[in-house]
This record gives sequence, structure tokens and C-alpha cells, in this order.
Amino acid sequence: MKTYVVEDIFTPSSPARINFIERETINTRIVRALKTKGKQVVIYGHSGSGKTTLLENKLLQVYEKHIKTNCMEGMTFEQVLLDGFDKLSSFYIDEKVVSGKISVDCGVKANFNLINANLSYKEEAGEQEKAKRVAPPQLTGPNLARLIGEAKYCWVLEDFHKIEEEDKKKLAQLMKVFMDLSDEYPELKIVAVGAVNTARQVVQFDKEMRRRVAEIHVPLMSDNEIEQIIINGFKYLNVGIDSALIKDICTHSNGVASICHQLCALMCEEVDVFETVSKGLSFNLDYSNLTYALSEYLELESDTMKTAFDNAFKLSGSENIIYALSKFDQEGAKIEDIKSKLKQFSINYNESKIMKILQKLITDEFGELLKYDDDSHRYSFSDPFYRISSLAILKAKDSEFNKKSLTSREMTDMLNLAFRMLKEDFSVSQSVTPV
Repeated sequence: MKTYVVEDIFTPSSPARINFIERETINTRIVRALKTKGKQVVIYGHSGSGKTTLLENKLLQVYEKHIKTNCMEGMTFEQVLLDGFDKLSSFYIDEKVVSGKISVDCGVKANFNLINANLSYKEEAGEQEKAKRVAPPQLTGPNLARLIGEAKYCWVLEDFHKIEEEDKKKLAQLMKVFMDLSDEYPELKIVAVGAVNTARQVVQFDKEMRRRVAEIHVPLMSDNEIEQIIINGFKYLNVGIDSALIKDICTHSNGVASICHQLCALMCEEVDVFETVSKGLSFNLDYSNLTYALSEYLELESDTMKTAFDNAFKLSGSENIIYALSKFDQEGAKIEDIKSKLKQFSINYNESKIMKILQKLITDEFGELLKYDDDSHRYSFSDPFYRISSLAILKAKDSEFNKKSLTSREMTDMLNLAFRMLKEDFSVSQSVTPV
């Protein structure tokens, strides 16, 4: 019997997730876009939808190697170029290249060496002076494109949406440079991975890219896909789990594979299962194990959730929208339904105002608290724990904070109180029912 480790089974790239039929169309589109000369690629979707995992698997089918830049808030266009250049060092400074075992254009290799030699540092003023790398004049977008093209790599920009708007414009223009150089370097390509509005931003910042970018949306997983992760994972571990418990895990996961992975791993942790159980020792999980997992998950994620709500509540009118939406089930509601619910609370927002607030609440800037489903036209909480957390937060506010407007300190105290109340509810629960 082959032994599997829990950490390997319940991870985004685990064997429990491989080859879902529902994802085949997306898989095909990604491979086709990667193989199309000159076509730049934008893969977008909500956090936890599996964008990066899908892309990594498909890149292995098309490219021998690729380089990745993890974009962060505040990262400039120059810093993105520097990071891409640094990742090429393993190719250009590799012994095989230096010794001539890999054929590389002499001019391109000389250009790499020149840029590398001219990289400099400058001191920044501040309480603590620190060195900051500065890109030399030779490190331009076209030069970096040629270096990547000569290596036959593609360049993945992870979390493209975190870059500032002005720098996004430059990166969108750089995509056009990559496209123009594709006749000389057929494999040359940028793949931008980001949140729901990423594809729109690329086209918005450079109109010429409208028909030159493959926009691939990766939706959240269906209940069937989440269910298969659970079934496959526990089968590999030789641990039994009944169908009712699987349904509840699906409900709490709400299409987000990362939540499913964490809950399942925490259930294993509670019963001291860390690898495949011997046949003679196999057993079944019960609701007490899920109760533990839910409580621990909340503890692990509480700071992230508090930050999300803190950001969301900075948006005027958001509290009323969040309160109204929390009164619906996890499937969420359409704009007209939210409007009707608000009227029940004597809050009169027109649909235009509701839409503006909802569209901001699905962005990273305001906590990405919500998600939007294109098929049903419903808005719902991006993490099912956000819904039950919002109910706890509003309960805490009603019980302890009667003011309409809270100071930053009061907001922090309210969030802490709400999460203590919620964790206590999970801790004392003897059974778990779908939220």
C-alpha cells in the first residue's frame, strides 16, 4: 500500500485535485493560448479558485522552464523588470551557457553581462538607511524581452492586480513589446495572473492589446469538484468519511479549494492522522472533527478576516450592504434582492448606489469580502466564514457599540469581540450544520 502524507494530499497541487472534467475546457484554453505565437495571456479569478495551480500544470506541458515574478503592493515597473532579470541569472550564468553548451546569441549574452555589471545601489534617506537596487539604463523592456526570448522562457507575473495603476500601464505596453518580438522569438510570452478585473485592466491601459490577449477566467470550484477533493484525499489516506459530512465541508468551502484543503487537513490533525492509515486501523471521521477544524480555521484566519472587514468598513455604506447580504444564504443575492432587504430595515439605496458599493467590495482594496457570479448575477461572500463573521460582528456592535460611527480603536475592539464570540460558538458546538 502506497503511503501518502496529509500535507501532500491536502495541498492545491495534490493528487486529490488532478484532472477534473469540469476544468478540461479551461485547461485546453490555457494550453492553446500558451502555444499561440504572440498571444499574451491573462488568467484571472477570485482568490482560491486554483488559477496558479492550473497554470503551473499547463506550463510544464509547453515550456521546459519559466520564470515568475510575485508582484506586491508598491512594486514599481522598474522593480518588476529587475526581478525578471534576476530570475534569468540561472540561465545566463549557468555553467552550460558560459561554456557554450547551449547556443545563445553572442550579442544577447553580452547585453546580459553588461546589464549585470551595471546594476547599482543607492542609499535611501530615512531613519534607517538601506541600499536599493537601481536598474541601469540598458535594462529596458525590449532588452529584457530579448533575454527571455533567447532563453525560450515565458514570464509569469503573479498577482498582477497589486501593481499600481501607472505601473500597470507600462506592463500592458510591455506585453505589446513581447507580442511584436514574437516573430523573432516564438515562445516569448507574458502570463499575468490576477484578480477578477485583471484582464479588463490590460486592455484598458493599452487598447491595441484588445484582440492580442487571451483572457481566461478560472471560476471557483463546483460542489462536485470540492466533493471529489474530499473523497479522493481521504481515500488516499484510508480514512472514512460519510456523505453528509462531505456535504457540510462543501458548504463551508463555498467553491474555494484552499478552504477545503485546510479544513480536511485540520480534521486529520485532530485525530493524529499525518499519513496513510494502515488497512487494519482505518476509521471514520465524525462531526466533532469538523467542529474542531472550523474552530481552528477561524483561529488561524482571524487576523486576515479582521483586516478584510476593517478595509471593507472604510467604504461608506458598506456596513448596510454587508448586513443585508448576510441575511441571505451562502448562495448570495441579486442587486434587486439586496435592495428589497435594505428596505425592510428602512434603508433606501437605489440600485446604482448598491452596485457601486458591491463592485468595490469585490476588490482587494476593500478586503475582497464579496464575489460575483456571472451566471447567476448574484453577489455572495467570497469566504463562507465572512458571512457568519459578519453576523457576529453586527451582533457585537449591537450589544456593545451603539454609536453609528466608530473610531479606529473601537472598530478593532468590536472585531476582536466578534471573533471571540464566534470562536466560542464553534468550540462549544457538539454538532455542525450547514450555514
